[in-house]
Amino acid sequence: MKTNKLKPLCLAIIFSVFFMPLGIIAEDFIEDLKEVYNFEQWVGTTKTNYQNTVSDFQPNFNEITFTPLYLNNCEILQNGVNRRYFAAHTTQTNMFLDVRILCRNNVVDAQNAMMEFFSLCSAIQPFPSGETMSVSVGDRCYLGCETNSIPSISFVRNTVFVHMSIDGVTNSVLPIAVWLDNLIMDSSF
Repeated sequence: MKTNKLKPLCLAIIFSVFFMPLGIIAEDFIEDLKEVYNFEQWVGTTKTNYQNTVSDFQPNFNEITFTPLYLNNCEILQNGVNRRYFAAHTTQTNMFLDVRILCRNNVVDAQNAMMEFFSLCSAIQPFPSGETMSVSVGDRCYLGCETNSIPSISFVRNTVFVHMSIDGVTNSVLPIAVWLDNLIMDSSF
């Protein structure tokens, strides 16, 4: 009988010893990333004073006419404020676009969402800023890697964080990022 009462206690101790520090480690890692990105220097700032927050951004990928993509899946996560879109190229069967859109209540929360997303990335950081390749998308923009094309981009515009990537280093997400950025801007006024 004593062993049955000890099992829950032992499991609670094991859980707290092995799993509780992970949350603390994750928070510490995000804080370290914020230092690497000089987060305190730009948090809460935007390039424009927006009239509206964007709380429900739902682009229609079928409106894209400048690239032959078609939307083949959309996941709505966390009460509809986070969306992940998957699009495929109409002629290149192995080329896929992945777009994540996270709407937040305010600019700081959207900027924090970007840092949280970066904390989950396995790539070497810090990511180069968009300015390294004269990319002016969003209020704050980072590229996945420095290549002649832009296969990955993350940006915050107003209260929206967007991350997008496309298969292959010769493909570029920049035209789609600019299109999304313009749509967010239109929704901000």
